[in-house]
Amino acid sequence: MKRCFMVTLAAILTASAVFTQELKLSGEVKTGFYWYEKQIGEQDPTSEGFVHNNEDDSGQQILNPSLNKSQGRFRLNMWLNMGNTGMKVRFQQTEWRDSNLPRWDYAFAYGNFLNDQLKLSVGKLGDSPWATGGPEMWKELDTRIGVRAEITPGFLPGLNLGFVLNDMDGQPTQAGTVQTIVSVLQESVLGLAYTNDFFALKFAYRLDSEDDYESGDQLIFRLEERTLNKYLEGFQIWLNGSYEGIRSDSEEELWLVNWLYFQYTPQAFTAQVRFGYDVSFERHILYVRPSFYYNFFNNFLSVGTAFQFAQDFGENKMYKDSPYLYWNVEPMIKANFGNAYAALVYQYRNEYGTKNKDEVTTMQWINLRVVYTF
Repeated sequence: MKRCFMVTLAAILTASAVFTQELKLSGEVKTGFYWYEKQIGEQDPTSEGFVHNNEDDSGQQILNPSLNKSQGRFRLNMWLNMGNTGMKVRFQQTEWRDSNLPRWDYAFAYGNFLNDQLKLSVGKLGDSPWATGGPEMWKELDTRIGVRAEITPGFLPGLNLGFVLNDMDGQPTQAGTVQTIVSVLQESVLGLAYTNDFFALKFAYRLDSEDDYESGDQLIFRLEERTLNKYLEGFQIWLNGSYEGIRSDSEEELWLVNWLYFQYTPQAFTAQVRFGYDVSFERHILYVRPSFYYNFFNNFLSVGTAFQFAQDFGENKMYKDSPYLYWNVEPMIKANFGNAYAALVYQYRNEYGTKNKDEVTTMQWINLRVVYTF
């Protein structure tokens, strides 16, 4: 399989040298060293150290980091442009053991037609024009094998709307289930994006058939305001959302996730506040995450900290009398070297409740991160 992958990659590069007018390569390499110490109640603490990078989109920061030991990430993006047609490919690898192969995030060909008012993409889809774009939530719904059609009418610049015919995002619910054209159509994605001088909107809705294990439709969106920056340069407000289990037969399948961001980035510093709000089966969780980083020596060095607090409430609150769900503080010092940076990050985390409910789980970790982009 690895040999097949390398042959495929070499074929793409060779073909590009012969036929292409433009080939763009980009990507990143990120890794680091990670150490943590965890203590549950009065039990003896446990600790471990390994190669790992736990940035927001590199590895989930969880209370049991031994479950997520990705050594880092190597990502390569290839964009082959041939006039009105082209190809986009991304592969990445986070595990470096013999049994782990690179993952193809997307590999599709596209063509622009009708004076660039219609774009058709075919293959393993990705690089969605209707994605949420992060942070906290990096999500897109059109990531399967299929066909994506985007309409960008000339009479309304900034508008992108379309649909996707693609494969199921789950496995058949029963052995022997026959997939029909109707069930394929019931897995379609509808997308809309619109940008002007005042705001930007991205929206995608994925239908769900009854023939797979996934339950309910999905919806994602991103909304940005674009007027305040004209009066206060560097100031931004935007909102991301993800709703799953829509039209499901069970209320337990409904899961709503929302993030609201306020950010101010003048040359001297970066200040940000994130508010998160989750709803799942009569349980609500509220997150608050402020951060501040000051830039020294013409942005060569950034020093600052982030703080996060979470509390749940509702009928299914985890622990009835808990004063908080968890909180953490995360100082960081980061040195920038052009396309690379190194960062030393520390976090102390306190989470309320264990099986005995009165115990508190504490954890501290240190992550030395090294990242290079190209």
